[in-house]
Amino acid sequence: MKPPLPVTPAVETDWTEDHFNLRLIVPGVTEKDLKVTVQGNQLSIQGERKEPKEWSKSDCSFTELTYGKFERLIRLPDGLELEKLEAHLHDGVLDIRIPVAAAMKPKVIPISVGAKSLAA
Repeated sequence: MKPPLPVTPAVETDWTEDHFNLRLIVPGVTEKDLKVTVQGNQLSIQGERKEPKEWSKSDCSFTELTYGKFERLIRLPDGLELEKLEAHLHDGVLDIRIPVAAAMKPKVIPISVGAKSLAA
């Protein structure tokens, strides 16, 4: 029998004007088996996908599923409000949402018109 494959949840990221979003695909993992931490700009997602108790390895003739502990480390970009990070688990998906700091959002600069020079 071959050794088990490592568990590596797939990750995708997305930006909106107000948030940086991450999504991890973690089917069969409960909130009790997940831990999300942030230190500096490093996000850590640790967890474990447990093998169903009603299954026996000796009864399984073929599998593409992986079980075991995992950890994903993700370097976060600057300019996020990490203290406001939110995590939500639903339907085998862990969504993480982090607000973008106000200082990092685009600011429209008004343009004045006239003969007066700012250099003067």
